[in-house]
Amino acid sequence: MRLYLRLLSYLKPHLWFLLGSIIFMALYAGTSGVSLTMVVPLTKIIFEGGSSPGEQGELPQAPSVSLSEKIDRLAKLDKEIFVEIIGGETKLEHLKRFCIFLLVIFAVKNLFWYGQSFLIVRVEQGVIRDLRDAVYSHYHQLPLQYFHGSRAGELISRITNDINLVRGAVANGLANVLRSSFLVVVFLVMVFWASWQLALVSLLILPPSIILISLVGRQLRVKSAITQEKMANITSTLEETITGIRVVKAFCMEKSEQSKCK
Repeated sequence: MRLYLRLLSYLKPHLWFLLGSIIFMALYAGTSGVSLTMVVPLTKIIFEGGSSPGEQGELPQAPSVSLSEKIDRLAKLDKEIFVEIIGGETKLEHLKRFCIFLLVIFAVKNLFWYGQSFLIVRVEQGVIRDLRDAVYSHYHQLPLQYFHGSRAGELISRITNDINLVRGAVANGLANVLRSSFLVVVFLVMVFWASWQLALVSLLILPPSIILISLVGRQLRVKSAITQEKMANITSTLEETITGIRVVKAFCMEKSEQSKCK
């Protein structure tokens, strides 16, 4: 955890972009929740009212509700408020308005998604640039003895492959955590709004899921470390082969060098 917090310090120069991305994430989560709440009103429009040919698809008239009462009901997350806000005189008109409303919601949601993706990419690229500059500067401060005991390919791999992995953990990983957190909060509110009893029952699977994810995460970290070590060996082999290609050609060692990368 201490190492991860140390890595998070590289986000400070890009804090404004990160905050902007977080705002877009919250807005995206909110519009995602709104789009999901449209399912129940849509089924009401399609399957209720206007079933008889003589009615010409007219919707049953709802009792008149003042604007202040609608706002109060919206604050209380009343399930019928969306139907009343975009209601039409006929079933077909009602459905048209509803479809337009859905298109607007999805367009706005995708706009928020683009905004948070654009800003988080700015953060990622800034972090990877700062990390590479820091590692490259640190190489110049190391004693000569350190370079005698390390292969050049491994040092190159640290500043290329490893930094890419760290960048994903610091920036992209943080973005996924924040985005998922907002979505979880929105969806939990919706679930408890629909039925708090079923919501409590569904939460019973949460502890086993956390344990399973933790176990899988440990295995992935071990596999990732092994993969990065292999990438360092491959980079080192490539560097040695390319810089010593004259020696390889002179002694006809092509097959021997090829076997090192297999």
